[in-house]
Amino acid sequence: MKNLGGDSMRTDTDRSTLRRGNMSNIVAKLREEAEILRELARDKRGQNTVEYLMMLAVIVGVILVIGKMFKPQISGIFNQIMGMISGAAQSVGSG
Repeated sequence: MKNLGGDSMRTDTDRSTLRRGNMSNIVAKLREEAEILRELARDKRGQNTVEYLMMLAVIVGVILVIGKMFKPQISGIFNQIMGMISGAAQSVGSG
């Protein structure tokens, strides 16, 4: 075989050794990444904030649903209260 590239010629054994070396580097890198992910999973900082935000979102959602369900009744109640206040103000003003 001629060496056209100027580098030393590699045999099949050399290539498989390089692949194994490359694979071991990849495996080592994957292990590092897995350890970083494990550390992140163990980290509890900020967890309470997320839990409180989720509870707040649920509460706001429930309030919105209840508000939509009882909107007609709420309008009627406010109208009754306004009528009572107007009646009381007229009786105080005339009395």
